[in-house]
Amino acid sequence: SKLITMDANKASVPNVSMKARLSSFAFTLASDAAVTLAVRIFRLMCLTTGALCLGVILPVNAWQNLPGWVNFGVVALGGFAWWCLRTSLQGRHHFVGFFLGLLLLLDGVWFFNAGLAGSVVYYFFPAALYPVAVFRGRARWLMALLLCGNVCVLLLIDFAFPHLAMPFVRPIDRVIDIVIGAVCSGLAVMLLLGVIVQTYDIERDRVTALSRELAAKEMRLRLALIASQQAWFEVDLTTERVEIGENPARVGRPKAGFVFTLEEWRSNVHPDDRDTAEAALGRCGLRDGSMDVEYRIKAEPFGWRWVQSVGRGVDPDEAGKSRRIIGTHADITHLKDLETRILQAQRREAVGHVAGGVAHHVNNLL
Repeated sequence: SKLITMDANKASVPNVSMKARLSSFAFTLASDAAVTLAVRIFRLMCLTTGALCLGVILPVNAWQNLPGWVNFGVVALGGFAWWCLRTSLQGRHHFVGFFLGLLLLLDGVWFFNAGLAGSVVYYFFPAALYPVAVFRGRARWLMALLLCGNVCVLLLIDFAFPHLAMPFVRPIDRVIDIVIGAVCSGLAVMLLLGVIVQTYDIERDRVTALSRELAAKEMRLRLALIASQQAWFEVDLTTERVEIGENPARVGRPKAGFVFTLEEWRSNVHPDDRDTAEAALGRCGLRDGSMDVEYRIKAEPFGWRWVQSVGRGVDPDEAGKSRRIIGTHADITHLKDLETRILQAQRREAVGHVAGGVAHHVNNLL
């Protein structure tokens, strides 16, 4: 659809040059945030390969007396690159297929272009950038080793069977071929490096903007927790590691944030509430488990404090059990004290009602 849009823009705005349209299209590919960085680089490399083969190398080859298979290979490589770009825009990304097709076409042109004496060897340098820029991890090393092995095999065959390479008809043809090959391969390397650097700059700006947005959201969340006198906590059930964030209510320990083990947490919970708290943690470890529990915890030097912990199990394993628990807890000691005072007042009121009723009956008897 983007290629069709580009063609429509070409028809409606004839004054815009092809170079400007390709630059605009390349910038659109590089800044497409809907796809990954590897896909963007792959599309830009396909665009660069197709433009160089069909727009530069093929017209220059017309000046030389080269075999027809050389021009056929150039056209095939350029057409294949445009096809890979088109299918990538449709959602199918042939990363490995493009690399293997590139090597196959370069190998096919090698002996028709005088072998080591020709310019094909220069085009393996921009091809070496492809696995570095697109693949990751083990795939990158495999593709790089495949490229190196492919070049070594070509050189060995060229050395062992020199008669397989078709020589140039005229000495000037070799000069033109070497110069054009060096210029085009150097241009391809610079274009690809420029594409990678441009994509990196766009990605860096995007990451910087996202970092600022995340920092702002984190600040709002932190201030909201401080204002509500709460603190976040995370329990790693695999390693039994407990981490508590900024703790304005000084729940558990008088620190802004701290890390300790699950066993230390158990030892700080009041013995009468330990079973209830551990049962709540056990429910969080189940599939879609959650907890909302109140218990007392030792908060030096403040003594026993009432805490309300609300959390949910996350990061399930293959069996569906949660690996981690994330939630918040708050110091509700003042609420418990208020509840105690209210209960005491209600008891006194009830005793007063009973005493009043007894006095009324006694008065009636008297």
